[in-house]
Amino acid sequence: MNVKKPLLIGKAPVALRAALLCLSLLLLLSACMPLPIPPSSDAQLEPRKPDDLDSLYRLMVGTGLLPDMAPVPNSLVPSVYGINLALASDAVFMVAQDPLRADEVVLITARDEAGANQIQIHLNTRLAQKEIAAMGQDPAQYAMILDAHLSRNGVNLALIVSPDADQLAQVYVENR
Repeated sequence: MNVKKPLLIGKAPVALRAALLCLSLLLLLSACMPLPIPPSSDAQLEPRKPDDLDSLYRLMVGTGLLPDMAPVPNSLVPSVYGINLALASDAVFMVAQDPLRADEVVLITARDEAGANQIQIHLNTRLAQKEIAAMGQDPAQYAMILDAHLSRNGVNLALIVSPDADQLAQVYVENR
C-alpha cells in the first residue's frame, strides 16, 4: 500500500516559507487598516451662510477681533437706541463688557423698507451720540468711533464699532 505523506512546512524550501510568511502578514495587516472614507457631498459645497443674526454674530466673535461683549437687554433697546423692536424681524445688540471701551455690534433685519429707514435714522443718531460722548475722552476710542462701519443693504443693517470694523464688516457682508 502506497500512502502519500503530506508536505510538511518544515521540509518546504526556505523561499516558499518566506513567501507564505509575507503573504500571511500582508493579509493580517490589510485586515486591520480602515477603509478610507470619501468626503461627503456636503463637504464639497461652499460653506453655508448663517441662518440668523446670532449665528452671524458668532462668526464675527470667532475672528477673535472683538473684546468680551454683553447683550443689550431687549427692554433697554428702545431707550438706548430709540429703535422699536417691532420694526425688526431679527436683531443682535452687543456692547463691550468693559465700560471704557466703545466697541459695539448691532445687526438688524428690518421687517420692511419703511422700518429699515427708521432704524437707519436711529443707528445714525446712536453713532453721533457715541462720538459726542467720546470727545475729550480716550483718543483711541474716539478714533475707533470715527472709523465705525454703518451699512445698509435693503432691510439688512449693521453698525460695527471696533478697531477692526473693516474686517468685521467684511465678515458681515460675506455672510449676509
